[in-house]
Amino acid sequence: MIKDKKQYLEYGYYMILFIVSFIFLAIFSPVASPFTVDYSADSSIFMAMGKMFLHGKVPYQDFFDHKGPSLILLQTLAQLFSDYRFGTFILELVNLFLVLLLVYHIGKLLLSKELALSLCLVVIFFLSRFFNKGNTTEELSLIPLLLTLYYTCTVYFNKGAITPKIAFIIGLCFSFLFWLRINNAGAIVACCIFLFIWVIMNKNYKSLKDLLVYFGIGQIPFSALYLLYFAYHGAVYDMIYATFLFNFLYVEALFNFSSPHIWVNYLIGFCLLAGSILHYIKNKDISIFIFSSALFILTLITTNVGPAYNHYFILAIPALIFGILLMLSLLKNSYLQLGVLFLASLLTINTLYKGYLHLKVVSPKEVQDYEMSQNQMSVLLKEIPEQEKNKVYYYEVVTSIYPLMQIDANYKYFVFQEWHGEIDPDIYNNICKMMAQEKPLWVVTQTRGGGNEDYLSSFQNKDFVKILKKNYYLHMQNGSYLLYKLDVE
Repeated sequence: MIKDKKQYLEYGYYMILFIVSFIFLAIFSPVASPFTVDYSADSSIFMAMGKMFLHGKVPYQDFFDHKGPSLILLQTLAQLFSDYRFGTFILELVNLFLVLLLVYHIGKLLLSKELALSLCLVVIFFLSRFFNKGNTTEELSLIPLLLTLYYTCTVYFNKGAITPKIAFIIGLCFSFLFWLRINNAGAIVACCIFLFIWVIMNKNYKSLKDLLVYFGIGQIPFSALYLLYFAYHGAVYDMIYATFLFNFLYVEALFNFSSPHIWVNYLIGFCLLAGSILHYIKNKDISIFIFSSALFILTLITTNVGPAYNHYFILAIPALIFGILLMLSLLKNSYLQLGVLFLASLLTINTLYKGYLHLKVVSPKEVQDYEMSQNQMSVLLKEIPEQEKNKVYYYEVVTSIYPLMQIDANYKYFVFQEWHGEIDPDIYNNICKMMAQEKPLWVVTQTRGGGNEDYLSSFQNKDFVKILKKNYYLHMQNGSYLLYKLDVE
């Protein structure tokens, strides 16, 4: 009877985590929430890529982006659930619920259920600061990161062996992120470094062998899937270039410590150091400092690399919860534990309420802006005969038109052409070559105030502008877009 009661309580906690996940995403993921209308630049691209893959287009060959094939796999699954935004919401809901379940079970390794639940609520608060409207690669990287942390903590705290199953799962998690965005795998690398050192310190050479062998085997499933697919389509180089080579060009500066969110580094450092000291005082285990140091250094690298956008700091969650886990593990008084849960609950409710108030103010204007953009693009597309709509080239248009209008890209470089060309000028050349050889019948671009000539002069791809002026004429212009038609005379 007591066991059944505890089991029901556990299910009750799971239900709380699901409800919190739903409410959080409804408020903080406006790019997918059923209650808002918003389209961030990246999320619009991701949704469009998933839909185009389902329509038979080959990534990196038929459309270009610099995120890896694991992301396209996830976005394709989302679009299988439902078209565009709602499919993305389902993906995010499943993802966040599983993330919180993993945090809960990581917490239960050392904490009571109440403190483990509190740890989940701390994650919700932290995510609210860096969620960046949702559907980011960092958010979708949390399951493999936390799954690796869970197994690493299980082995370490229980003084157990690294089984082939654990090593394989860690390898699988790393491989998934390697083919998504390698920068996101920092916490996995930290766990692997620690496990490698820890088994050597304990002279557990069987675990060392299993770690190396089965971690390597874990690389095979995703790597084989992607390489075989792109080899079949003759696009292996296109995939490697977009996923790795272009990103090396993109990261001009290795580290960037000018972010306004630099305080996260200090927070992570404090939590890990304080937690490690407290754990060492209790257990006299020096290896905890190795674990914490590896997590801190790799988190510092992955969150502050390149432009250090605010959503990069989502990747700090594994290090944050590990440090807090170590600190809370000394809290044994049941009343204090309930007090922590009460405070964490108040913090979560306050976070969700403030997020709702902000959304209530911002959302109506966003709806108005997107409706205007959609209406103006609709008017433009009505000028194009149905049989010619697959010959339209969209150049430097807002990315939201793809999910808004539910259209596919007809040519490889379909968004951010100017920025991509600044990173790699060969992209400018490839666009001009496409314009000369494939001759799109129509070109759509966007106005930024002023006349069309003023806008065209702002493009860095001057050869593209010359082709546009020489071979096309302005067919129509409205408040947001310019429509050019190929001059066939």
